Amino acid sequence: MKKALTVIALIGLLAGSAAAQDWKLGVQTYSFRKFTFCETIDTVSKMGVKYVEAYSKQEIGGGIEGKTDYKMDAATRDAIKAKLAAAGVEIISYGVIKGKDEADWRAIFDFAKAMGFKTIVSEPLPEHYDLLVKLCKEYGIDIAIHNHAEPTPYWKPETTLAACKGREGIYGSPDNGHWARSGINSIDGFKLLEGNMKSIHIKDMAVFGDVKAKDCVPLGEGVCDMPAVFAELKRQNYKGAFILEYESEPENPAPSIKKCVDYFNAQAGDLAKPSCCSKCNACTAKKDVFTKNVNDLWKDVDISKTGWDKIPEPPKAAPKKKPAKKKTVKKQTPAKQTPAKKAPAKKTTAKKQTAKKPAANKEPAKPQTLEQYLQGSQKWCAQNNKEWNKEKATKAFHRMDTDKDGILTPKEKATGKKKQEQNKKKQK
Repeated sequence: MKKALTVIALIGLLAGSAAAQDWKLGVQTYSFRKFTFCETIDTVSKMGVKYVEAYSKQEIGGGIEGKTDYKMDAATRDAIKAKLAAAGVEIISYGVIKGKDEADWRAIFDFAKAMGFKTIVSEPLPEHYDLLVKLCKEYGIDIAIHNHAEPTPYWKPETTLAACKGREGIYGSPDNGHWARSGINSIDGFKLLEGNMKSIHIKDMAVFGDVKAKDCVPLGEGVCDMPAVFAELKRQNYKGAFILEYESEPENPAPSIKKCVDYFNAQAGDLAKPSCCSKCNACTAKKDVFTKNVNDLWKDVDISKTGWDKIPEPPKAAPKKKPAKKKTVKKQTPAKQTPAKKAPAKKTTAKKQTAKKPAANKEPAKPQTLEQYLQGSQKWCAQNNKEWNKEKATKAFHRMDTDKDGILTPKEKATGKKKQEQNKKKQK
């Protein structure tokens, strides 16, 4: 019982941490705008990052001509995909990009489909909303609306929310760094967009409320209260992507981006732990504990450190007392009211009533039909190794006194049996 209760408790704690465990971290390649796309892929791969959000103006490099523009030819697309596969990195989204008309938007969606990513990050024109809903449904690819600082079109989260509401396939991709520049608290913005975010550009800023501020700082070192941000997104069960966009130090952003990656992984890891782990840390000793079958968790958990082994056994329920049977058999003996002269018959009746005492408190049996009688007699013969004959059983049934419907009542059945006995005595 203790082990079962412990399993239940552990499952509940792990389930509550699933959102943080499933978070995906990517890097916006604009952070490495002074480097080629291939160099960026090699760098983030060494950091353990598996996803990037590409933008349209970066030189490809690696012997591949051109830029990461959505209008590239098929051969260039294939070369980029080969590079990504070799590095174990995936394009998870693309932007910030905006189509001029339907043909231009279709070219962007075609590029997304060919490259295999499902999110296009954009600042679309309001007059294109209906077109984008149609294209999102047609391609199975989403639009995520991005914001820059005030006074750009989507600097207020309320504007993004209004664009998403009632439009299937259109979500938000807020940038909390630009919110900070515009004097908007990150927590307030994320709460407003709860349930309407597909990806997030995650930043920490050196100052708050200055639209001209350019300096990002590594996560956790600025004014954006990153622990509270991550806690809020866990509360929302957010399952979209986190995109690191580090705008400072373009000549050498890698060291600061590595700090951001480490900080993110630490925050996500802490939020993914059960709430009790601050005390014992017993169930997260190994990194892969959350990927195991529940039954395998016992190999890694020291129950003595958790206190769960001291869970008391639940009290056993007292056995239910059966209600006392009412002794009403003697009072309900109408069959005994027979004339005193017929003593032998009285004895026979008394014996039969004694045999039927267990059923005294039951409801009277329902009238018996011929079919029921035949079934009962056949069952009795089988139980007593007797040969059963349907014709004889039918005749036996009809020898009893029956009413006009051929149904025998319990009282009439008893009377019929008496007459059978009397007929046998006469025959003798």
